Amino acid sequence: MTDALFRQLKQAMVVMKRELQKLIDALSGKDRREKGRLRRQLAALQAEYNLLQNRLSESQRLANLEIRGLEALKQETENERDDLQLQVWELEQQIKELLNYIEAEQDQRRIQALTAPLSEVAQASSVIDLSDLYLGLVGGHPATRQEIVQELAAQYRLQNWVEIPPLKEARIRKNKLKRKLSRCHLIVIIADYMSHPLTHAVFSLKAAKAITQEVFLLNCHGKTGVVREILNLVKQQKVEK
Repeated sequence: MTDALFRQLKQAMVVMKRELQKLIDALSGKDRREKGRLRRQLAALQAEYNLLQNRLSESQRLANLEIRGLEALKQETENERDDLQLQVWELEQQIKELLNYIEAEQDQRRIQALTAPLSEVAQASSVIDLSDLYLGLVGGHPATRQEIVQELAAQYRLQNWVEIPPLKEARIRKNKLKRKLSRCHLIVIIADYMSHPLTHAVFSLKAAKAITQEVFLLNCHGKTGVVREILNLVKQQKVEK
């Protein structure tokens, strides 16, 4: 028997022994136990993998929430920054306007200090001219009416007027009252020192359209208040015209 043949037989015997061992292991259940162990190990690894996968998913979810929170905070911060910037611009504009106003007021005061101030009467007389007005004065104390007429004539060029004294000073019939007041452009009733019958008579003529002029009841007292109200009424009538 040659060496080559001996080696072939030896290899064949090794193969046969290996196959025989497999057959013995299969018959003895050893292979089944190994497979069971491997399956259990595989199941444990699968469970651990699933646990890690769940933890990874939860970590990813929390990370996404954190990112969205940071993005919202960033947007809120940017909005607050824009609002603050707008407020700064508005404050700067208000400060600028305030400084301009203060400067204008100071200039105006300097001008007023350099020029002699006009009296209230002179200012009014330069604007209001009563030369074309026919004024009706109804009621009031005789001295008050006289002072009013003198003031309006001297300072505002009043030329035409008619005085209707209270009924306790003189008895006036409605026809005579109508003739006197029908020429007037403006009729004022001085409530101070006034009789109710005369007031009623004037407004009755107005209600009956016997006089078409506006009738104003003045509740102020004294010459100054009445003059001021008459001037205001004249200004209003000029504006309305």
